[in-house]
Amino acid sequence: MYRSIIDDVVQQVRPEFEQIGVEEAVLQELLRLWELKLAQSRVADFSGDERMGPVAKQFPPLTPEQVAMHQQMLKQQEKALKSVSLRPTIS
Repeated sequence: MYRSIIDDVVQQVRPEFEQIGVEEAVLQELLRLWELKLAQSRVADFSGDERMGPVAKQFPPLTPEQVAMHQQMLKQQEKALKSVSLRPTIS
């Protein structure tokens, strides 16, 4: 679930990054940091993920209440990210 949300957001912003001349490496670093924050917050289960599994296993599981709170926060952040335009404004 989280992987598909992350991938969708990355795919949506990639053309805008390219348009303003931001290198792919920057997008990949943002992706890595986003996944790391999700793993640290324990809101997403990356334990089965080949790349993030070792990181995810370092953190104890959340309570159901913490999971619900984090999921709500992620949905709000996803909505906010989708509404942000990365196009530079010309004055």
